Amino acid sequence: ELRTRLASYVLPKAKDTEDLQKETQLFIDEPVAVGIYKKFGLDPDLLENPQELDFREWCKHMREKSEREETLT
Repeated sequence: ELRTRLASYVLPKAKDTEDLQKETQLFIDEPVAVGIYKKFGLDPDLLENPQELDFREWCKHMREKSEREETLT
């Protein structure tokens, strides 16, 4: 009995399917690695394999980018 009374306070409210469809991205236009490179201002063409994000490769490209920016300032 106590569980059923507390459920409305503990459990999240049910959402309409329209709300879920708005929140959920059904189609991804580009691979995740490409999106990450774009967000950090890197050229996605630097990726060896755009379908996978290699963290070491990304760190190398970020280091090169920061070194280029340091030489410009």
